[in-house]
Amino acid sequence: MAIHVRPFEGVVVVYPGRVSLARAVRLVHSASDWIRSRLAEARRSEEAFLRHAANGGRVARQHTMRRIETDCRAVSLRVSDGEIILRYPRGSDVDGPLMRSALWKGVIAACRTEAKAYLPNRVAALAKVHGFHCSGVALKNLRSRWGSCSSRGNINLNLRLMQLPDPLIDYVILHELVHTRIRHHGPEFWDALESIIPDARRLNAKLNSHRPFP
Repeated sequence: MAIHVRPFEGVVVVYPGRVSLARAVRLVHSASDWIRSRLAEARRSEEAFLRHAANGGRVARQHTMRRIETDCRAVSLRVSDGEIILRYPRGSDVDGPLMRSALWKGVIAACRTEAKAYLPNRVAALAKVHGFHCSGVALKNLRSRWGSCSSRGNINLNLRLMQLPDPLIDYVILHELVHTRIRHHGPEFWDALESIIPDARRLNAKLNSHRPFP
């Protein structure tokens, strides 16, 4: 059994079919203090994220948020021409979970659109300049990493890289390209990375201040 507490998703309890619902409920009650703590942390992550999703705010490289109060009956979302357009009924709770969830989905959709157009081409360009070979690039909504590299040389990149400055995007890409040759983070890895990016450790520290959701 496991309990997950995540921004915009709330509390999710996972348990196998052979375990009774009553036992799962007991687990939740026994972990109530931990759940409350994690919910508070998730809420802080949501607030930090949503500060960029104010009306007219820029939420990615090329997309801005536009919220429109209308006479519609339900929240609707459209991502088009560099805008995330969120329409919602008059009198809606703009800070409520329904609105937060819609904003989150809109921003992720915008990041996905931008990531598809930019990241694979950028990986190819940097690989060519520095003599690396990448087997493939996958774009994902990762929760705890900006990127990763598989044992087969496939690189996974977080869609939300599109919310970071260009130097940090390039740093993540080059970090993973070096991993196509050196799998660990030992001195050999850092020597190789710093031969390409002399200020790699400074960029790594800066990247940590932009970590994805816990």
